Amino acid sequence: MGDIEPRIIGAIFTFIGLFCLYVFWNGYRIFFASRNWPTVTGEVLESRVKTRTDSDTGATGYRVHMLYSYEVEGQPYKCGAVTIAGDQRSGQKRAEASVAKYPVGASVSVIYNPDRPGEAFLERVLVGRGNFFIFGTIFMGLGAAILLGLLPR
Repeated sequence: MGDIEPRIIGAIFTFIGLFCLYVFWNGYRIFFASRNWPTVTGEVLESRVKTRTDSDTGATGYRVHMLYSYEVEGQPYKCGAVTIAGDQRSGQKRAEASVAKYPVGASVSVIYNPDRPGEAFLERVLVGRGNFFIFGTIFMGLGAAILLGLLPR
């Protein structure tokens, strides 16, 4: 009965590691697939920095709120993703720079998935995916070590 707890913990760590590695891999899959995706011209409808203050710590977080419209084969679409990762938290200066780069009313080049035209973004960059690889690898390693009994009790 004493071995059940380490197995559960090991399984949880392994699952978290697998999830992080999946998020990392999926970002790179989209990144490489999108090299061949078509582009259309769109228009920025909304562009602003959203702030949120953590009630516990008082720290302020910043997000770019973006909405742009575009058409594919006569069908209108709206999307808000600036990068492959979509809505990203960032520092104030980075968020403000992104909003300044895409002001309301600006024409933008929209990269869209030809199989799912509603999936689109403006910049073919990966932001913050390296952390998923690092944490995924660490959690997988710890989970495997726990499951295999390689860690001292």
